Amino acid sequence: MSAANAAINDLILALESTDESDRCCAIEDLGLLKDRDTIPYLIKAIDDGSTRVREASIDALISIGGNGVVTEMILLLESEDVSLRNAAINILEQL
Repeated sequence: MSAANAAINDLILALESTDESDRCCAIEDLGLLKDRDTIPYLIKAIDDGSTRVREASIDALISIGGNGVVTEMILLLESEDVSLRNAAINILEQL
């Protein structure tokens, strides 16, 4: 495993932290790395109980952009969860 992959794996693990700041920092770093393989993890974070974490995940997904994010946001538009649909709309508007 390369150092970059190890770092990404560590950031993904940090998304499960009980500490909101740890989750936010991990999400921000993942957004900076723009690794499309992390999109599913960032989408899961949109449903976090913390507003800061949700906002960070939206910003990270906007930063990554591309067809992968667009495709996943289109799928979220069909969610029964209003907050997920609204997040998808917000992301799509900013891409």
